[in-house]
Amino acid sequence: MIAYSIIYMVLAVYIERINPGQFGVSQPFFYPCLRKNKISKTIPISYSDENGSLSTNRITKSKISKHDHWIEMDSTIYRIYPLIRIKHLTKEFGRFTAVSNFSVDFYEGEVCALLGHNGAGKTTITFVLVGMMEATSGRVLLQGLDHRIHIQQTRKMIGFCPQYGMNL
Repeated sequence: MIAYSIIYMVLAVYIERINPGQFGVSQPFFYPCLRKNKISKTIPISYSDENGSLSTNRITKSKISKHDHWIEMDSTIYRIYPLIRIKHLTKEFGRFTAVSNFSVDFYEGEVCALLGHNGAGKTTITFVLVGMMEATSGRVLLQGLDHRIHIQQTRKMIGFCPQYGMNL
């Protein structure tokens, strides 16, 4: 009886990982066979801008819900690598584009906020960042790790407290 319980529990965890439902990023069906030490073999990513220079004054242009926004951040932290880097994030729901080509860097020691009107894509960006939704295109890097490849490690790095209960 205990053996059956353990088998069913392992099977339930496996199925939840490959088919997480509405919230979550699915893993490939062979994910238990993937090497766990991929993190140590990742190649460092260059965090320079298009001109090859690193700057503490960053201006990012993004398009969210058909509106152009300019975001200007002045950093007093002189750190080369951002803790969180979102590059060209796009999320579409069928024909509707909730977030289009959104890019931003978050550095250690900074306090940042996503501000915008209703329907601007703030919640969608947050859900993609914490791994509850999969992006249509673009990349999210947490401490240099691509969150699509290293989803379990990146989930351990982020705390998320939604406004309302998720009823998972």
